[in-house]
Amino acid sequence: IVYLYIFNKKQMAKSNVKKNQWLVALYTVVGLLFFWWPVVKNAHLYLFGISGDGIKNYFSPLYYILYDKNNHFTGLNYPYGEHLAYTDAQPAISLILAPLVNGNYEYVGNIVTILNLLMLASIPVAAIYLYRLFTLWKMPSWYAGVTASAIALLSPQVLQMSGHYALAYTCFFPMIWYYTANWIQNKKPISLVILILTLTFFGFIQAYYLALGLTFLILTSIFYTIYKSRVPSLRRRVIGLIIASILPMIAYYLWVHFSGTTEVSDRPLRPDGFFDYTSSLRDVFIPIEGKVTDIINILIPIGDVNWSGYGFVGIAAIFSAIAGVWVLRDRFHEKEFLAPSLGVYLMAAFSCLLIAFCIPFKLVPESWMPNFIFQFRTLGRFNWVFYFVFSATSVWLLYILSEYLRKKSHSVIAMVFLLGMLFLCTSEGMGLQKRQANEVKSHGKLVNDYLSFENSYSKKLSEIGQKPEYFQAILAFPYFNKGSEEFYIDREGNSLYEASKIALDMHLPIAQNYLNRTSIHQTINLIQLLSDPLIPKEVIKDLKDDRSFLLVTVGNQFEEDEKRIIQQSRLILKNGDVTLYDLPLSAFK
Repeated sequence: IVYLYIFNKKQMAKSNVKKNQWLVALYTVVGLLFFWWPVVKNAHLYLFGISGDGIKNYFSPLYYILYDKNNHFTGLNYPYGEHLAYTDAQPAISLILAPLVNGNYEYVGNIVTILNLLMLASIPVAAIYLYRLFTLWKMPSWYAGVTASAIALLSPQVLQMSGHYALAYTCFFPMIWYYTANWIQNKKPISLVILILTLTFFGFIQAYYLALGLTFLILTSIFYTIYKSRVPSLRRRVIGLIIASILPMIAYYLWVHFSGTTEVSDRPLRPDGFFDYTSSLRDVFIPIEGKVTDIINILIPIGDVNWSGYGFVGIAAIFSAIAGVWVLRDRFHEKEFLAPSLGVYLMAAFSCLLIAFCIPFKLVPESWMPNFIFQFRTLGRFNWVFYFVFSATSVWLLYILSEYLRKKSHSVIAMVFLLGMLFLCTSEGMGLQKRQANEVKSHGKLVNDYLSFENSYSKKLSEIGQKPEYFQAILAFPYFNKGSEEFYIDREGNSLYEASKIALDMHLPIAQNYLNRTSIHQTINLIQLLSDPLIPKEVIKDLKDDRSFLLVTVGNQFEEDEKRIIQQSRLILKNGDVTLYDLPLSAFK
């Protein structure tokens, strides 16, 4: 902090924002490396998640980049496949990497490295854009740098690194917010253009970004029109935001609906979870764990955090906001109380928080709501907008409070409180990074095993004269099939990990699902493979040929339907807990 203050004194006259922002990024990187250095140094060896969505969200982009083309993903839901938009394969990134890799398996480790480092790199990028936003508000450079870094480190999106990698890009909202603020405040057309491109790019990584960005921009347009009705050129600024909202949505709609998704007509229109995967006051204003949480839990039973709605703003932000509003409560109407348009952003963010709580939708009959809303069933993620805006507001209030105390000749008190809050918010961010880094490191270095660099089943099979081409797809036990939102079969075991590992190694699709929004009819057809022998297996008619399935079993605890199919298979290879069988199609007839 002292160094930043001295640096700022030397550079203030030059207004060297661009140079200072790289210094902010450097400090954020240093903060990350305290806990992430072993992972960064060996980014090609770590899997951030090893089960469920964690492993599926590595498998989807890897399989697509290696073996698929256009917009059709074949790695799961065989023989039907799935549109790229419904696979969590980060289409914008996968479509770029696919032609570069060109099907060369030796490059697959580089893809894992890129995905891992992109998630971590998004944190210092978020700090840069928060810093640039704070400089728009004329905050001191050293103060803007420290607080921007702390807010980026504490972002709730850090927890998405455990499995939902496409949603772990912390920089998304700070970028959207900065370009929105720069357009509103300075009316720079280039900011509007970059805003549209940024929202479009991230929307093609994950549709939730599109929903978050569009909601924020629309709400900002509405409240800006109300709150700033006397501002000159109001119409031009609002029209610009509306255009920035519409164009990315149109681009995504055209891509999805004119590239194959209309071939499936029975996707679930209203997936479950819309009223359940929400946020609450506990998720926003109380830490995950720790002494503060334990003390509050003694006084008020708060229970565990809802991970789908986590968005803790930080104790320092809460204290700073309360102290700032309390001390300056008589200055609400003074122009310097809030940064330019911060009141507009606060109202938009608070509305997003209400959406995260599902409050607007609980007040109207479900039949009145359009079906597309239910596709974004994890409403709790909308509190990410509130996290950034509330944290930035607390930073502003803390700055105004320190200036107020300094003018009252309480410089020592102002500096002590200011440094105390800065230390607290930084330590909170570092604590979250430590927690997440320790979780990743606890998995161990599994990339070489997962990518079959150390344990290749294709080589083991070739040694006994068995070629991958002999099989048309993989069936894995213990059985799993998570598709169409109507079925959730996930028997305990490590079969998803082993099946996806073998699928990548042998270029074989998996005749099961771990996707969302898939066709109900296709999902039923696949599940029928385990049904009673007297029930016709409709999926057999849709298979490409009559080659066998490669049956992959993990462990020795199976259900009766699985045992029946195993008994009709021929043992090929056993490797530890994993056993491979030749499963002829006659077993299903």
